[in-house]
Amino acid sequence: DQRSSEYNYFLWRLEHGVAEGPVEIPSGEALPLEYNLAGLGAVCFRKGCYIGQELTARSHFRGVVRKRVMPATFQDTSTSPPPPCPTTAVVAGNSVLTYGDEKKKMGRLSAVTKDLTRGLALLRLQQALNPASELRVEDSEVAVRPLRPQWWPSQWGTEEQ
Repeated sequence: DQRSSEYNYFLWRLEHGVAEGPVEIPSGEALPLEYNLAGLGAVCFRKGCYIGQELTARSHFRGVVRKRVMPATFQDTSTSPPPPCPTTAVVAGNSVLTYGDEKKKMGRLSAVTKDLTRGLALLRLQQALNPASELRVEDSEVAVRPLRPQWWPSQWGTEEQ
């Protein structure tokens, strides 16, 4: 049926880190490179004229993109053993913070599955791809575990290393 096909497509997009639509790609604040649009063939660097073209081209040719949308899993760590379904803190739009003595905003959730266990998050790559980083959904004990999509070019996420 159409609903299951749409949900399966949604799950495929989440697994591959592909955002779509104005909820996941906010108009007026989203940068094409942060939403992986160049890697998806949605940005041309040889022609065209569009708002933000200079910033997008400069970021692309310098090779520095500090944040990207990527798949993530969520796990409530407030109990032992952790429940299979996180708390209601897992909502698109909520902030993702580093966990520790000093909490800093590292990004935000863009999309979440019905069972609240997977989603998309726009995250700072330096922390997201660092295995030692502990990321949490703001005001909760829900751990955020970013996943690097297999289709990403090898240089993505290594810009600051």
